[in-house]
Amino acid sequence: MVNDDGEWASIGGRITHGTGTPFVVPSVLPQSKEDKETFWVRAVVEKLPEFTGLTPRIRSSPNDANGGPDVLIAVPDGDIGVQVTELTDERSRLRQVQTPSYVQKVLEVLSVRGVRSVRRLAVVCHLQDDGQRTYEPPPAEAVAAAVEQFLGEALDCPRVVPLGRATLLFTWADEGRFYIPSVGNIGFDTSVSELSRSPSVYRALVDEIVRKKSNALAPWLVIWSLSFWRDRHFCEDSLVEYMRRRFRDARFERVFFVDSMDGAGFFETNLRLRSIVPDLTGNGSESIA
Repeated sequence: MVNDDGEWASIGGRITHGTGTPFVVPSVLPQSKEDKETFWVRAVVEKLPEFTGLTPRIRSSPNDANGGPDVLIAVPDGDIGVQVTELTDERSRLRQVQTPSYVQKVLEVLSVRGVRSVRRLAVVCHLQDDGQRTYEPPPAEAVAAAVEQFLGEALDCPRVVPLGRATLLFTWADEGRFYIPSVGNIGFDTSVSELSRSPSVYRALVDEIVRKKSNALAPWLVIWSLSFWRDRHFCEDSLVEYMRRRFRDARFERVFFVDSMDGAGFFETNLRLRSIVPDLTGNGSESIA
């Protein structure tokens, strides 16, 4: 698609049900913040020529406040401090944390109320992004009551039902299986209207990282992403070049941008590492590993 600025952009979505067999690949990303940070620094170090044949100790920093390093790399001359940050916005990060617990809460309320459907029913709660950092879907009890009312009235599908700031989309899912969490033959998921992913959106994310890291004390910075691979085809060159311009006068001695796909096997195969500061490739977005 093309956004309002005339740039190529992409958007995402999730399929609720279908006839295909789900293919689940375990995530390679650790759960805790500290483990994520050391995971990405290790991924970078393993690709750097100066560490070939070496296995330096990589550990979380005990003092990561006030611009201090998140991770320490042990080298003969001491420790290299590294700050680690994800290429994403705060709202998306917040939703990643809150959405699973909200979905689980709705399913629990449906179960407690004994709400069941004779036919397989998919329900998606659509929320409009109001630009606020808070994430406020309708109360789980209100969603469960709306589902119960829908089933009681035997309405046709698909049907959209307003619920506060949200809308509920009801769809019969008679064929295949659910790809979303379910209980009592009712699948439930949420969908928040997202900004299209375009070069201008990515540039804004980079600007925010530059602003937040302006007082950083660590000499290295690692920027990571497990979603950028979807958009490499139309904005990788421009984004990497923009990063190099924005970090040209930063206090970091080295800045890396690393991204891949999640999943064992997929991660290793699709890993791409670019040196932002300094530009070691001299050739646009070419990966150094």
